[in-house]
Amino acid sequence: MSLKLRQLSAMPVVSNYRCNKAFRENVRGFRNQFPEGITQGLICAGFMDERGRDSCGGDSGGPLMYLYRDRWYAVGVVSFGYDCGRLGYPGVYTRVSHYLKWLNRNTRS
Repeated sequence: MSLKLRQLSAMPVVSNYRCNKAFRENVRGFRNQFPEGITQGLICAGFMDERGRDSCGGDSGGPLMYLYRDRWYAVGVVSFGYDCGRLGYPGVYTRVSHYLKWLNRNTRS
């Protein structure tokens, strides 16, 4: 028997500028781990003024989905965050569109 468990939470996209500012100013060691900061290969999403809705441990590799004209699109892949749903910090996702050429080249049969 397999168990399918999905959780859904609507979240706004946060600009890379605002996301960088939150992490660089407040997360110790962030500049050492990510000297270039939040780059165009990443996308941030979540509520910076609300806590509790975010990806968390075990979610890495899961999708950030976008509903457009009754179709779902994977726009991000869970990458990292600061704690889980911590106030002032969005979740950080790998931006799928940034890697589309690579994905198409390496997943063709």
